[in-house]
Amino acid sequence: MLSPEPSTTTGVLEPQVAWRNAIDGEVQFWHRFLETHGERYPGSYDQRLDPALPLQDEIAALIEAPEGATVRLLDVGAGPLTFLGRTHPGWTLEVTAVDALGEQYAKLMDEFALTPPVVTQPCETEKLTTLLPPGHFDLVAARNTLDHSYDPVLAISEMARCTRPGAPLLLIHHRNTAEDESYHGMHQWNFEATDSTLMVWRPGSRADVVESLGGLVSFEGSRLDGAWEHVVLRRTDASG
Repeated sequence: MLSPEPSTTTGVLEPQVAWRNAIDGEVQFWHRFLETHGERYPGSYDQRLDPALPLQDEIAALIEAPEGATVRLLDVGAGPLTFLGRTHPGWTLEVTAVDALGEQYAKLMDEFALTPPVVTQPCETEKLTTLLPPGHFDLVAARNTLDHSYDPVLAISEMARCTRPGAPLLLIHHRNTAEDESYHGMHQWNFEATDSTLMVWRPGSRADVVESLGGLVSFEGSRLDGAWEHVVLRRTDASG
């Protein structure tokens, strides 16, 4: 779903190849995270294991649901432990987490004798609709993961198809991280929001997400929080 452009960079692996080559490193990252109780990320370990973690204010503000409703949330590329909150004073939350490396992460949970509040199911983001029902979720989130994709536009399309019309997609990432990381490991795509859309690019490919998805999503806005870019898309009524 990405438009090819002439490549001006040599030595950059194709995304599928880079992704496969980096799997062991990604699993090792999470092994260190669990082994050190998130030493490099103060508070993150305890939050991710807390079954009563409140839903983040930023996320709750994006959701339109009446008091007492059941709100369905999806975290894609969640790693072994989703970052999404599990509780809210006005709603019952149903949280689903998926990751392409879900089987490897299940083994990590066993190794460290941990019970995750939400079990991460194995599924590539590019194949969400093979596992999950369409139009089901009230919010889909992707945090620090889509730059790892082998086809991020397809991944966002699958996220949208799992989201009910009018519901938000929240994308949180480091802006243009693949360039900053010199296309090392799983960092293979750059994301950069404009005033009206989200651009995804790497040497040889560039795409306007809203345009590429043909009306499946609309662009609501973005903001920068330090190095993090927060982008909100909305699922439209288009059947896609």
